[in-house]
Amino acid sequence: MKIIIIGPAGSGKSTLRLLLAGESYAEVPSLSFGTEESKFSVGNEKVSLQEAAIPPEMIKYWFKDSQALLYCVDLSLPKPHHDSVKYAIEEIEAFQRLNPDAQIILVGTHADQTKKLPETQFKEINQSFGNRFNRAVAVSMTRKHALEEDFVDNLRQDVLGPLLNVSVQVDEEMESAVVIKHNKRYPEPPKPFPKSYGQLWQKGAGPRNNLESEVGNFHAALEILRDYSKSNNPETCSFFAPKVKLALTRHLFRHHTDVVDALYKEYYNKKGATAADLINALKQRLINQGDTLNLTGSLAQRIRFIERNANLQPTDFFKLNEQIADREIPISAPK
Repeated sequence: MKIIIIGPAGSGKSTLRLLLAGESYAEVPSLSFGTEESKFSVGNEKVSLQEAAIPPEMIKYWFKDSQALLYCVDLSLPKPHHDSVKYAIEEIEAFQRLNPDAQIILVGTHADQTKKLPETQFKEINQSFGNRFNRAVAVSMTRKHALEEDFVDNLRQDVLGPLLNVSVQVDEEMESAVVIKHNKRYPEPPKPFPKSYGQLWQKGAGPRNNLESEVGNFHAALEILRDYSKSNNPETCSFFAPKVKLALTRHLFRHHTDVVDALYKEYYNKKGATAADLINALKQRLINQGDTLNLTGSLAQRIRFIERNANLQPTDFFKLNEQIADREIPISAPK
């Protein structure tokens, strides 16, 4: 198994590589350029850990046929700078192009020196990286910890366990793994999401403890679609029809508003429905209608936003438009 380690200078890449390989604790200087490899075995699995500090254009020569990428971040330092994040994203994307099925794991080092909870930092870092990480783990690699019994086994279990599919006895006091909700890989939207989407999401989800629940996601997604079609809430009285409200807000020529309005009315009181059900039903209705979707328009953007926030499989809009365009129209033959 080939695993790549990257990260900013001083983030603990070299120390992590050496300790995972079972070598003696050492505060080694950061690799400034090139690659360093450490090899070891866990059970029957042979592991090659390759620490890399190379420009993105050279990645294709070193990162091919890898099963995972470990990205190191020093949790004792402030949030990574925008420029370093941008550069790191280029590295990660280059790695993913070569290894689309590989795991991308965020490793937070110096977890014993952080002022915030690792879970909080991981969420912030993951968001700044566009939710690219599949998993996150916090580790402490001080000399004191490294000298403890079973430290190497514990470290391997925390960082590599899910990759190697092995079971190593873990001392509960040393357990440091913090798993992030598995996030799909979402392509960058054609333009930034408006702030109003976030406000609509919170409004629809209701209480803060509903923000990441299935029920909260469903109602939040429903609210974002309602705002698109300006549908009337069935439980309240409105003097204006949706078309009038669309005209008043200068959105009269929005496409598919009838489809979204009908969907909203059907799902408003639907018990047990999820955000995934809602989006799947919307796409099916768009296919049935036969009118292709504007890939950069408001409805497509809302679908992207819902999918990201509800952790749904991202829509391939080119494929969706092909399905809409290829819709078979039933033809009635004369009797």
